[in-house]
Amino acid sequence: MTDQQNPPEPDYTAMQPGHMLDALRDDASLWAKAFCQHARNLGQEIDEGWMIGWFANAIETSWAHRVRRAEPETRPVIDPEAFP
Repeated sequence: MTDQQNPPEPDYTAMQPGHMLDALRDDASLWAKAFCQHARNLGQEIDEGWMIGWFANAIETSWAHRVRRAEPETRPVIDPEAFP
């Protein structure tokens, strides 16, 4: 395969924080790759597959909390005629 088909992996450790956030978006596999690059620079090897699961869970949980906070509060509706 050519280099165009397999571009080099970005060096997330060299990116400015704002640029890294734009590059990673809400993609758990990219967050895991970036995290593992930073860990490797600190002398730690971390299983990237495990980190994908961790970041996917964190991203989805954060999304669910934001959606729930954005929804109006619901309250039970009791029909007074149903309970004379």
